[in-house]
Amino acid sequence: MKLPSIIAPALLLGLAACVTTTPHNLNVDDVRAFNIQRVDVAFAPEARIIWPTLANEMAEARRPGGPVRMPDVAGSGDVGTPAPPKVEISPTEYKAQAMARVTDKARKVLQPSLKAKLAGTRPVVARMTVHHLFVPSMGGMIAYGVVTGLLVGPYAGTLDSGMSVSVDFVDARTGAPILSYPKTGLTTQGGHRVDWGTTGTLAADPVERMLTGLDGQLSSWLLKS
Repeated sequence: MKLPSIIAPALLLGLAACVTTTPHNLNVDDVRAFNIQRVDVAFAPEARIIWPTLANEMAEARRPGGPVRMPDVAGSGDVGTPAPPKVEISPTEYKAQAMARVTDKARKVLQPSLKAKLAGTRPVVARMTVHHLFVPSMGGMIAYGVVTGLLVGPYAGTLDSGMSVSVDFVDARTGAPILSYPKTGLTTQGGHRVDWGTTGTLAADPVERMLTGLDGQLSSWLLKS
């Protein structure tokens, strides 16, 4: 599998400084009248996604004979040990799975928070668009390289995950646009962590950590606080 539209990490990480500061022009009372129905997620047509841990999970799940145990291969001492068979995953499948994962996290992190803060009388849907996503993982990069032949080198020193998103608030009944939170860069240190059962900024999943940061920024922007 070849990752579609791979983005250079430096570009994504450079987006971190682009935090939205321009206030919107709605009255805060009008915003408080929103009743958030749900959070929807879409990937922009030009979205560049690199998430080796996810790609490796997908490949391992469909590998004939079950997942390859990397320590067994590396520790066999047999230079004649054949390389694990490559597993093909289409860019369409990869992007769909990435969007499903981000949607799940957005509805876990953003949706409850927005519903709690904005529970007025006007039904509104929050539509988050992902423009770029980069989630590094050294272990994932190594395993992914075995599966796909990806050259790890250019990404090995990258420590931060990054994503770029925008959020549009639309009328739930008509679809008419109401308010738009411009494209904003988010980062979090490192990729996936050991899962200790924590959530929010300490979550194992970097997407959840970044969306927790977005939740704080978005709430302050919406309510001008």
